[in-house]
Amino acid sequence: MQAIARRGKAQATNLTQAKMNALNSMLINVRKRALWIAPIRRAHFRYNLQKTPACCFLWIPKTAGTAVFEWLADEIGMLKMRDLRDFRAFPNTGAVTFGHVHYLSLRANRQVNDTYHNNSLRFTVVRNPYERVVSLYGYVQKHRTYTSDFATFLEQLELERTPVGLYNVAGLSQGNPQLNWLTDTDGGLLPHHVFHQENLDEIEDVLPNLLGWTPRTRLGRKNVGKKTSIDELLAGNTKHLETINRIYRADFKRLGYPMIPA
Repeated sequence: MQAIARRGKAQATNLTQAKMNALNSMLINVRKRALWIAPIRRAHFRYNLQKTPACCFLWIPKTAGTAVFEWLADEIGMLKMRDLRDFRAFPNTGAVTFGHVHYLSLRANRQVNDTYHNNSLRFTVVRNPYERVVSLYGYVQKHRTYTSDFATFLEQLELERTPVGLYNVAGLSQGNPQLNWLTDTDGGLLPHHVFHQENLDEIEDVLPNLLGWTPRTRLGRKNVGKKTSIDELLAGNTKHLETINRIYRADFKRLGYPMIPA
């Protein structure tokens, strides 16, 4: 009888624990669903951004953006607005990045208002176009099981790439020239400060002074493993070089990177 009683008590305890686990899971799901409601989502962002400096990181694909964002998220509480739900709920305050989304499209859609635009510090990181296109080719091969050769990749970049817009990625949109993310309708630069991936230490020196904080950590370096070099991919192929030079001619000229003659 005692053994039966003990089994009954254990079963009751397990049942109670199962109910508690189910209840906790339900509450977590309710909180997640609540953040889909724009007013609650906006209040959530406003609360988390209220003590962060007004700044916007214009994040160009394949330019050390992950390292920069993660450092700023840890140091000053920067948030990433990830999709249209976030953009609509953005309270136009604090330290944010919109990922690879086109800033001017957000402005045209009135999701970044005049007050925030006029009063926030905008900055970006750029990269040598040759190194960037090689990095992007490796990325799509690894993460999107892209199987075409480098020549086809360059041809698609030149003739078929999707323009930048209200999305992080669409087709080969990440391969757009860097200036497509950085220029306004008059051709002026949107960012107040342009940093170079080749000198990330400059960000550590300049941004804290501009935004008024003392860093606790160093800016990390992401994805620094061995990669295919531009020399390996070009392999003396002047046609490849000519294509890259055509696609990114404006980047070379305006961002201060030397173009290799084809």
